[in-house]
Amino acid sequence: MSQSSNRVADDVRFIAKADYLKTLASLREECFEMCVDLTAVDYLTHPGRNIAPEILGHITLERFEVVVNLLS
Repeated sequence: MSQSSNRVADDVRFIAKADYLKTLASLREECFEMCVDLTAVDYLTHPGRNIAPEILGHITLERFEVVVNLLS
């Protein structure tokens, strides 16, 4: 797993943009063989995201977020 991703639960990870492709390649090697969903979220009008800093680590929240669901 990439050092720039932090696990929230068994199936949720916050990953830095710079490590996106490397992390997906690593996950594929861990038996996640199929991408079943790929979407983006625009937080422009969202009143705020309350994610504890200890969960995010050094990940910076930005306006857009890519959401990927993988199947093993």
